[in-house]
Amino acid sequence: MAGKVTGTTNKNGTLPDVYLVCEGATDEALLAALTQKILRTNHAGISVAILAAQGKQQIPGLIQALDDDTRGESRLGIVVDSDGQAEQTKAFLRRNLDLEKYFVVIADPSVDAWFGEGVKRLVKDPKQIQRAVEQLDLDVMERRHPEIIVLRENLTQKPIAVVASQSRTASDLRDSRS
Repeated sequence: MAGKVTGTTNKNGTLPDVYLVCEGATDEALLAALTQKILRTNHAGISVAILAAQGKQQIPGLIQALDDDTRGESRLGIVVDSDGQAEQTKAFLRRNLDLEKYFVVIADPSVDAWFGEGVKRLVKDPKQIQRAVEQLDLDVMERRHPEIIVLRENLTQKPIAVVASQSRTASDLRDSRS
């Protein structure tokens, strides 16, 4: 059974299994298509809600509000652009959040860089984005941007009430493979 990307709650009023918080509307649209593809290709039967925080500085506040509202019923993840400064981005998040409670994907240099120019130009049309993303090869994307592996791993595991220490980034993955 493939999972689904939902709004802030499922149709039956329950919370999604996972909330992903990203920076803005472009990231939200691109992540929705990529998440749907990851869920489908990995037969992950979970629901995911993607929320745009309207800027990197707003992410900690939105995550804290979701944490309070969900009370551990949903896993929380952050997908944030490094803007070429992955360590500074992680340090910013660490200063403002307990990263042991969430999974963190630091897109290097940005979420839209994962997709190439052709897909990025389609942002205004979600159906065209979905079609374009379906044509992309996840393995190739993951080789070019290993941080996508962190996203895939966190979306395809079975949902559990409390998830310990999932704040791995692409640099952590590179370090563990060395």
